Parts: sequence; C-alpha cells; structure tokens
Amino acid sequence: GITTAQYREAASDSRMEYASSAPSSFALIEEKFPFPDRSYNNGPREVSLMMDGLSLLSDIVQLQGEFQINDNMSCGILLGAGNVRGSSADSSYSLLLAGAQFNYYPIGDFDEGLQIGPQALYSSTNILANKTFLYENGRVLSLTPYAGYKLVLASGLTMNAQAGVGASTPVFIPTGAGTDQNTVYKWHVSTRMHLSIGWSL
Repeated sequence: GITTAQYREAASDSRMEYASSAPSSFALIEEKFPFPDRSYNNGPREVSLMMDGLSLLSDIVQLQGEFQINDNMSCGILLGAGNVRGSSADSSYSLLLAGAQFNYYPIGDFDEGLQIGPQALYSSTNILANKTFLYENGRVLSLTPYAGYKLVLASGLTMNAQAGVGASTPVFIPTGAGTDQNTVYKWHVSTRMHLSIGWSL
C-alpha cells in the first residue's frame, strides 16, 4: 500500500513536472509573433530595403536603404521622384529627392528598436514656390533630427516609422528669378515623416 505522505509527495512531483513542461505565456506569444531570427542566412541581417508609403499619397515614389554598421548604428540613403500636384487644379511640378541618414539605436538594435538620428535631404523641383514668387529649377536642402521605431519580423518583413521637425532652405535659385533674395534664402521650419515597409536581408 501507499501512505498518505507518499501520495501527497507523488502528487506534488506530478504538478511540478507538468508546470515545467507546460509552455509559458511568453513562449506562446513568441510562437505567434516571432522575434527576428539572427541565424538567418548564417548571420544577422545587414541591409534593409524599404518604400515610404506616405510619399505615395503625394504621387512620389521614395525608396530607402539602411546598412548596418554594428548592432546599434547604421547609415541610410533615400532616393525619390514624382510629379506633385500644385495649389491649383491644373498645376503640377516634378520633384527629385536624394538624402542620407545616420541611425543610432539607444534601445534595441538593427532588427528591432528605437531609432534617433539626423537626416539631410536635397530636393530639386522645376518650380519652387516662396510667398508670391515662382522659380524654375529650384534646389532645397532640409536638415531634420528625427526619432522612429523599426521592426524586422522573422520572415524578413520590415516596418519602419520615423518623424522629425527640422529646417529647410533654398540653396540655388536661377538668376533673375526674383528680387527679394534675403527672404528667399532664409531657413524655414519643415517636418518629415516616413512610414516605410520593405524587406531585410
């Protein structure tokens, strides 16, 4: 036979064995929403290629590439082009963009984390509007500090959101385009926002 003490001890051992084998809540969440797999392609991901969804609303295609320097730092390039609608129904102007970013991850890393850094963006338009003047072949430089968050899923699908407030100024206006040059070349407050989706390799 078995004594009461032996029965209680066997029951306790059984409950402990079940608890150790049962999946934790964290494990269930990780299974449903997997974290980035650093063993991908025999090493960590080093490149993210994305497209900005917000710029598409303005008929601009903007591509972004991010290249890992180390776990907490990366550099990025931005290239874009489009045909932007003007203030009147029958007006529009072409736009070309080229820029660079430096990303630092104070929380997380290249695969998932909080980003901060500066962005420099150079844009070229066939019409540059400033107050009541219209200029052809304008060039604008924008400097923007920003913050954002990036997430890379185990599959490689990548999502990135960034926003910042900075300043912009024309850097080239054709001769004879206007008379109030002091007003034209002043810095103005500008905002930048990116909601990008793409793939990491």
